[in-house]
Amino acid sequence: MLDIDVQAKHAVTIDPALILEGSTPRLLDEWQEYPILWNVVCRAVDHRNANGQFILTGSSVPNDDASRHSGAGRFSIIKMRPMTIFELGHSNGSISLSRIMNGEPPRAIGQDLTIDRLAEIISIGGWPRHLGLNSLVAERSARDYLENISYIDVARVAGGHRNPKRVNHLIQSGTKCSNRSKRFSFSLGHRRRLWSSSSRYTSRLPRRP
Repeated sequence: MLDIDVQAKHAVTIDPALILEGSTPRLLDEWQEYPILWNVVCRAVDHRNANGQFILTGSSVPNDDASRHSGAGRFSIIKMRPMTIFELGHSNGSISLSRIMNGEPPRAIGQDLTIDRLAEIISIGGWPRHLGLNSLVAERSARDYLENISYIDVARVAGGHRNPKRVNHLIQSGTKCSNRSKRFSFSLGHRRRLWSSSSRYTSRLPRRP
């Protein structure tokens, strides 16, 4: 963990290749603290000529850098999704999405979930850290997560000051209008001042590694 491991920090400073040594697959958590590691890993992958050597994870995305290799042919981007109700152990998996798409009617066999319990499970969400929480605490945790993005992450990635409340409102609006993106964009276009402010925020929100 490059954000708290002092020895790893010293190793990166002296010779970044040092922290790539050891058993594989090797996890490099918070690699974005030292963006040079991206190119170092690329070179190591070429030299070793083997798959599954490194796993790079991080809680934020470093700024764009023209000197950083694209990673094409060396990295695969994995989307981290929350666990499903079946993976959480609350469903027996009797309903198959593929069968529904093929026209078969959904049939749940031996499912004891009530509407209230299902709503509670959905509100808790699929983050592993929330598994032992009740719905009220989990909802508060999710709100805290969004507030941290609004107050800290957007400003850090975008640079300069960004009004946290406006960022938070933009996230909420985007969630509500996720299925009406064209309509949302059209409505903003009629308000030049609002569009100018919103475009500055939205240009930063979809950033990916």
